[in-house]
Amino acid sequence: MSWRTPADALRNELIELFLNHPTESLSGETISEHFHISRTAIWKHLEHLESLGFVFDAAPRRGYRLLSTPDILFEPLLQPHLSTHSLGRSVLYRPVIDSTNRWAMELAEHGAPHGTVASAKEQSAGKGRRGRMWASPEGGLWMTLVLTKPIPLSRAGELTLLAGVAAAQSLRTLTGLDIRIKWPNDLLLNGRKLCGILAEIRAEAETVHTAVLGIGLNLTVAREDVPALLQETMISLSPSTSSPWTKARVAGAILSALEPLYDSLCQDAAGFSGVRSEWIALCAHMQRTITVRLGEQVVTGTCVDIDERGTLTIEVEGKRVQVPSGEIVRTEVW
Repeated sequence: MSWRTPADALRNELIELFLNHPTESLSGETISEHFHISRTAIWKHLEHLESLGFVFDAAPRRGYRLLSTPDILFEPLLQPHLSTHSLGRSVLYRPVIDSTNRWAMELAEHGAPHGTVASAKEQSAGKGRRGRMWASPEGGLWMTLVLTKPIPLSRAGELTLLAGVAAAQSLRTLTGLDIRIKWPNDLLLNGRKLCGILAEIRAEAETVHTAVLGIGLNLTVAREDVPALLQETMISLSPSTSSPWTKARVAGAILSALEPLYDSLCQDAAGFSGVRSEWIALCAHMQRTITVRLGEQVVTGTCVDIDERGTLTIEVEGKRVQVPSGEIVRTEVW
């Protein structure tokens, strides 16, 4: 089984052909000769693309012209927004998938190249931290990266932290909004959850050989489309900003910012230590009183630091407590 079907590849090439001829109508004969397939096959591929939201004008003797493209993370639509070598250069899209993280790991097992993105319009069983469900209806950017460059297992925890910095900085630059990081894997806007990041790994001995990095961002998700328990804690980028941010533009900015940070980690170089000061500056709860759940234990103290491996330090009654993993369940910033 291949990681990508011939139909996926051909549809990408078909859209690229239309994008390269934005004002022209392409005849069925021209397209048929270009791809060496029948006109009937062309029609079937165009019909599938129309089901995804692409709009074509079809006229006898003139042929086909692409009129508009949907706001989806489709490979040819993402490429103009990238300044990467690998991340996002291959993309697979499905209207609905159970989990892009699960799908991305499956793609990796079938040979998907490093940097491949698995994306969907909607997830039916999106993954959150600690096995929770992640509500991901239509209106969000739901994507997962396949990462196959090896990194030391001891540094795997830095991956989520690096992604948080890349996403927060990118979104702040794009929107001008005061987007903050909540340790270890969320982005907040006005104290509410805007984005979640989840990394899952496959390791042998002391080396991570495959990781999938999921990024779920509420772009235009309506509050009524998420479970009632989440409605008061979530927020979407729109209507927080008046500009219509396309999924391709937002994803391109995040991936372009992430690639050099991830490459540094792969080279066992700076990694998170290289952006630690930026993380601290973006943190929503640094020098604030927080409550952290550590398994069955709950600890309240002042968040005072994070080290180069992502371990949080809180001060509790004059003593410093190291928190390598856990969950912030309350902070005075909210």
